[in-house]
Amino acid sequence: MNDCEERVEILIKCPHCGGQSSLVVAEAEAVSCGLCGLLLFEYETVSDQSGQAGMIYVLSNNEFPGLVKVGCTRRSATHRAQELNSQTGVPGTFVVEAYWGVDAPFDAERSVHERLLAQRLEGKEFFRVSVSEAIAVLADALGGPPAFSRSTAPEGSGDGSRRAGPQYPSVDWRLAK
Repeated sequence: MNDCEERVEILIKCPHCGGQSSLVVAEAEAVSCGLCGLLLFEYETVSDQSGQAGMIYVLSNNEFPGLVKVGCTRRSATHRAQELNSQTGVPGTFVVEAYWGVDAPFDAERSVHERLLAQRLEGKEFFRVSVSEAIAVLADALGGPPAFSRSTAPEGSGDGSRRAGPQYPSVDWRLAK
């Protein structure tokens, strides 16, 4: 299965009644609680001319202080971090700090890498910048704030993450079979 065929199932617990609903991202753009009808989650799909969209992400790893990984994927940024974390030669855990949905991920990645060229480790997608500096450069390059940022939401959002924009109920991401 290539990146474009992968589907993600999202399980969402309703904060109103406790009911649980699911959404397979490849098939819908919103999900409501199956018990009370409350809108739980909405998203907007983006795609390039081939119909394939992607994400630009910023990852950090406590074992690599002062470095961030900036890259692109046609899957979720969380899935990409999980791929990196599953490699036995990688110390520590990669954490998704921020991501942007983009129409042309490879072009967008090239653009942000050019802006961070002076901080780039040769031949790698790692850059000697702080998370906040990377997010600021990418926001400028990509024309707006990230769809997700671990650093911008208030503490105690339930699932340990911090989100930009409106606060949604806790979300359990699982790859659909």
